[in-house]
Amino acid sequence: MKAVFSSLAEFFMAGLRPRTPLAKAIAFALAVKLVIIVSMKVFLFSGDARPTVDEATMLHVIGPSSSLGTRIQKSNESQTLESARLPTG
Repeated sequence: MKAVFSSLAEFFMAGLRPRTPLAKAIAFALAVKLVIIVSMKVFLFSGDARPTVDEATMLHVIGPSSSLGTRIQKSNESQTLESARLPTG
């Protein structure tokens, strides 16, 4: 078990004190991204500003179900057939 903890400690120390310039740049970029994500979470999605998700919202995002689309398509086809049978003029 000591080997696991020592490996984890080495891993975290490598992240805290990177040795190469590339590793330093990567660690800096990841830290900046983490700060940006946390600040977005705090300012944009506070506890009071949670969006409500209801059936209308999900229908707008996902679209109608396939069974509804099939019914609409069959309805359109039957209307087309009826209009073809009716005499014009």
